[in-house]
Amino acid sequence: MSLKDYKKIMEERKKHEKLEKQLNKTSINIVKTIKDRKRVEIEFLGAARKQMGYWKTQIENTDPEKDIERYNEIKKNIEMEKAHIKKIREEVDRITKEIKMEEEHKNS
Repeated sequence: MSLKDYKKIMEERKKHEKLEKQLNKTSINIVKTIKDRKRVEIEFLGAARKQMGYWKTQIENTDPEKDIERYNEIKKNIEMEKAHIKKIREEVDRITKEIKMEEEHKNS
């Protein structure tokens, strides 16, 4: 093997190593970003649960015989909050799977 060929091979190797490092940094940043999204969704879930607690307290303090309209409005809000919480949980689960897939991809 000539010196010229050897230098060319070493140069290609350095390029390859540089690209691998860059790919690894990119994967790490992707996982970090996804984990940040998950953290935000979990915080949002906490806020939705607090809101659910508020509506449950309101329904306990509302007499359906005296104010049926308010009572029905609160029941509607509780159902909407349940659906909202379910959607947030599904999003957290989806993000968790996405993190797992990205970490497996990074490690392969």
